[in-house]
Amino acid sequence: MTFQSLTLTKTRVDVTGAAVLDSVPRYPIPSDFFPNEFSETFQAEGSGNGPVRIIDDNPTIRRIFVTLHNLTCLIQSDLGSRNIWDDPTWSLFNITPVLHRLLSLPRFTETQDLESRAQECSRVAAILYVREIQAKFGITTTPGVPHVLKLQHLLSREQGEFMATYFQAVYPWILTIGGIGASSNPLRSWFVTAARELLQSVGIISWEGALNRSQLPWIKDVFEEATTTFGREVLAM
Repeated sequence: MTFQSLTLTKTRVDVTGAAVLDSVPRYPIPSDFFPNEFSETFQAEGSGNGPVRIIDDNPTIRRIFVTLHNLTCLIQSDLGSRNIWDDPTWSLFNITPVLHRLLSLPRFTETQDLESRAQECSRVAAILYVREIQAKFGITTTPGVPHVLKLQHLLSREQGEFMATYFQAVYPWILTIGGIGASSNPLRSWFVTAARELLQSVGIISWEGALNRSQLPWIKDVFEEATTTFGREVLAM
């Protein structure tokens, strides 16, 4: 096995294990082997109009969603020329650095304020989003129940305050990601109920309409079927 192969294997195992435990990866991303890792210049791409204009001025929250936006745009661009879903190497070089970045962000603690909880909600939902993309590549990912539980816990605390401030437009996206990631009926039902209450409060008749208003990163090939099912459950309650 070559040095490059060893390095790639070590990085993949490190990030995969950290994702299961929601822990910080032990090793930094080796930039020599991951040339597509998003640099700090991604912040300029998110300025002005676009899907990140609704994100709060919190720089970490902004960083999370612009990173997802860049990854989504890269996937959609490459899909225009070939079927990347059959190439797990693409996932290794382009998704692993994003997951590493999300796992390396600071964690929420019970003593922190609303802004910190909003930041942690964004981080956890982003990890679930990226893990669903990984699964599309045929990469086996462990169920995201720990992340979904954490997301539910965060959203359950002062839920109305979240909706009225940081998550007024982001909330539908986060509820959908949580609902898709939920693998047990009680968890799934919580997200469906929260989505139903949101529809009633804002006067939107379809869940797709609520998601369209959010204008956040989304990949049709990955999420369309699961989103349609989730939306039907929301309207059926």
